[in-house]
Amino acid sequence: MIGPVIGAYIGYTGVLSWRWAEWIMLITDGLVLAILTAFMEETLSPRLLIYRAHYFRELTGDDRFKSAAEVKGEGSVAILKRNFMRPFILSLEPIVLLFTLYLCVIYIVLFTFLDGYVSRSLTRIPKLMYPRYTFIFSEVYGINIGLTNIIFLGLFLGIVSALVLVPIVYAQTKRQLARDGDDGTGNKLDRESRLLFAMYGAPFLSIGLFWMGWTNYPSISIWSPILASAVIGFGTISVFLSAYMYIIDAYETYAASALTFVALVRYIAAGGMTVAGIPMYENLGTHWTLTVLGCISLLVLPIPYAFYKWGTMVRNRSPYAVSTAHS
Repeated sequence: MIGPVIGAYIGYTGVLSWRWAEWIMLITDGLVLAILTAFMEETLSPRLLIYRAHYFRELTGDDRFKSAAEVKGEGSVAILKRNFMRPFILSLEPIVLLFTLYLCVIYIVLFTFLDGYVSRSLTRIPKLMYPRYTFIFSEVYGINIGLTNIIFLGLFLGIVSALVLVPIVYAQTKRQLARDGDDGTGNKLDRESRLLFAMYGAPFLSIGLFWMGWTNYPSISIWSPILASAVIGFGTISVFLSAYMYIIDAYETYAASALTFVALVRYIAAGGMTVAGIPMYENLGTHWTLTVLGCISLLVLPIPYAFYKWGTMVRNRSPYAVSTAHS
């Protein structure tokens, strides 16, 4: 959400070409990649065991020190085939499938906002003939594209406000661990407690979409849709946090594969919406476009509540997820 604010006046003022928005992202990504490559340590347990076995072989001169992966003796092709196939195998898991659907909706909303926030010159059809052809801020309130992009701070503040949930979820998780006699290792963690963020925040996504959709009129203060965007940001990050934490804790060793499928599908879906977004706003108008998105978000709203109730049963039946017996 900070990106549009930083890039708000690149190209708009004429001081820099619009291409500098891309160059700045490329330079920043390059710096981050260099830092990660230089300082980020390996965390995958099978790889750490390979390092440890190699260390002991060098230390003792005894070649019998081998990790489980080395004992299997799989070649690179077999390893790559297994790891590239696993995300698609996990796509059949109910937890992965349904949270992929939910995050697709989240990203469709966000990417549609990228279309809806910015100004659009509707020269093909006179506005007086078709007054429904309005966009969220620029067309309705007559503000320039630079100021419109700065309004993304509303979404940002909503995302940051989700911090208020941290002490609440922490206190509930702490009570659960104490109740179940955890020894401090977290082995007794209730995986479904990771869904608390979504259970608290998910309804706000739908509320914010309907709020913005039906207060987006020139006769109503611009602060109404801005506040609605903050509510949407709060609901968005709440679902995102729960989805990632729950998948990671539910699948542990296979979490990276599960998240790979989630990321792949949600970006494909959201990328398609960048093409469909403008026609939606032009043909449906702001009010009905946001209403449609709000209705879609209502359809997926029960997902975190359903897994909070039945998630343990779903995990126990899965060959990949962490079952209660192994928690």
